[in-house]
Amino acid sequence: LAPLSDMEVIYFTNVARFIIEEAGEAAIGYREQLVALIEGGMKTEERPGVISNKVFKAANRLLSTLLHSLVTCRPVECRTVPLSEWRDPEWQRTHYDSWGKTVRTSEAQIEWRKPSKAGLQWASDLVARFIEEPLAFISKYAESSPDAAAPSPSPSSASPSSGN
Repeated sequence: LAPLSDMEVIYFTNVARFIIEEAGEAAIGYREQLVALIEGGMKTEERPGVISNKVFKAANRLLSTLLHSLVTCRPVECRTVPLSEWRDPEWQRTHYDSWGKTVRTSEAQIEWRKPSKAGLQWASDLVARFIEEPLAFISKYAESSPDAAAPSPSPSSASPSSGN
């Protein structure tokens, strides 16, 4: 990533993010490259000693999309007609006649993309690698902050008034 400008890194990270959004399980084959891209994006400096906020955000969006892609269950494709009709040359010539038509849920032929054990394991590894440490740091900071402790109610406000 070093010879690329920040905008180029953001561009390629976003391209990867849009691909990963639909790739799901196929992303596992590019595990090392994706982790390197995320790590590189999180460490890219806009000048010595200063992390590029824009590249950091792009890398985090890629990580978020990758985790979502690996752990969610969603339709593989979104079509309003059955696959057999979709592939019919006659229907393809007049596909615009089907625009706006709805399909009963009971009649819909939906193929689902489901998380696999390998995908869930990789998601867990990604969380351990990129999220647990910063989350622990934030939790520790929140606990040590003087404003973090909720004020305890005073004894007079905690008890119901006697109505004198």
